[in-house]
Amino acid sequence: MIATRPFELDDARRLVTAPALRDSKYTRGVTLLATGSEEYPGAAVLSCAGALAGGAGFMRYLGPETPTSLVLSRLPEVVVGGGRADAAVIGSGIGSARDDARATELRELVEMDLPTVVDAGALELIADTTPKSCILTPHESELDKLCEQLGLGTISTQKSGRRRTRTARGKQARSVAEHTGQIVLIKGAATRIVTPGAETAHLIEAPSHWAATAGTGDVLSGMIGAFLAGAAARSSMSLTNEEMAWQASLGAWVHAWAAWTAARRASGDHITAEEVLDAMSHPAMAAGFMGPIRASDLARAVPTVLAATLAEA
Repeated sequence: MIATRPFELDDARRLVTAPALRDSKYTRGVTLLATGSEEYPGAAVLSCAGALAGGAGFMRYLGPETPTSLVLSRLPEVVVGGGRADAAVIGSGIGSARDDARATELRELVEMDLPTVVDAGALELIADTTPKSCILTPHESELDKLCEQLGLGTISTQKSGRRRTRTARGKQARSVAEHTGQIVLIKGAATRIVTPGAETAHLIEAPSHWAATAGTGDVLSGMIGAFLAGAAARSSMSLTNEEMAWQASLGAWVHAWAAWTAARRASGDHITAEEVLDAMSHPAMAAGFMGPIRASDLARAVPTVLAATLAEA
């Protein structure tokens, strides 16, 4: 059994910071996103929206014509093209990074000492590169595929109960983390963040399950990228695995509460940051009417969650 430690409001308060007097777009962190594709252009918009909602000070986007055009039409704050960056997000909305026109850049990012979120189609690069400073964000089937590519085997969930499956997934993530030396975030209703060499994994239990819809993982990747970029810009040294794991956990926690907030709004509830803070302070009591959400609804709810986190209790 992999020991877990719940990520809670006090942890988020320690990590979330508001811009100070001398901050600029650069000191708040530059995030580079190589996401989306001609086949899945919406993933580019959603990952960029996640990064902007997460407080990215400056954002660069590297992608093909259709997603680039879509990103600029929806998010004119984004700058197209590569360049200086404090963190990167790659793979969301890419079917196969090996076949992508950005393959060379993606491989370089995986092997650079740059905090990089590796999602979806970019996960396949882990087996044939030397990853340096990455957070891998697979869902369960992607974790199975990654284990197979790394020669670590897979598990059968056909006859497993929920507890046994969660335990097995935790062991898989631990194996990948130790084998690659990289942080592994398993997406799901119960999200785990496993750090190589750490005795305990961080655990985020979602207060609702409305985030189980297409595109929310893209928002999560972008948000974590922005948090990493901000932390890296504030630090005079490279982020450690432990520091990166905390930022990944913050991203998953904010994402979970943004889904809850968006679901409350979907029911017609004009929920305030104060009400969100009250729910976060007493998660067992979080209730209210909820309704279906879209990934873009979740991204729009992120600033409210961050405002609630920064508010005085």
